[in-house]
Amino acid sequence: MPLVYLDYNATAPVRPEVITAVGEALAMTGARVDPRRGPSACLTTHLSGSRALLCLDNAEHLIEEVSEVVDAALQAGPDVAVMVTSRE
Repeated sequence: MPLVYLDYNATAPVRPEVITAVGEALAMTGARVDPRRGPSACLTTHLSGSRALLCLDNAEHLIEEVSEVVDAALQAGPDVAVMVTSRE
C-alpha cells in the first residue's frame, strides 16, 4: 500500500504552499507531476485504482486549504484512505 505523507507543521496557511507540498510528496513517491494539470489532479491520477494511505500531519491551521487535497485523494477511488492529524 503506497503511503503519501505530508507534514504541514511549517507550512503557511496559503493555498499555493499547501498544493506545492502535495506535488513534492508525490515526486518523492516517483509520481510524475504535470504542471499543466496541477498537483491535486496528479494526486488523483497517481492514487487512482490503488490501495493507498494519504497522511496529512499537523493540518490544524490549514483546514480549508487541505480540504482540496482530501477531495482529490478521495476521488481516486474506494481503496484510498485519508488520515488528517491536528494538535487541536
